[in-house]
Amino acid sequence: AGKTFGNNIKVKIPDKIQESEERSRQLVELSPIAIGIHQFVLLTYINPAGLKMLIMKQVNTHVAFLEEKC
Repeated sequence: AGKTFGNNIKVKIPDKIQESEERSRQLVELSPIAIGIHQFVLLTYINPAGLKMLIMKQVNTHVAFLEEKC
């Protein structure tokens, strides 16, 4: 079993490690809790629950702004 990285570099990864990596990825992706990864101030990854939270926050901010204007 192998995994392809940037520049098409293929590295052999033992099956158990690869399976563990996949389980961890699924836990993060399916988690109902927002999970994000950032480097300095740049958000580099956010799971679906986190994305939903950010979108709802944006919508609520816009609604509050519109309510103030009316």
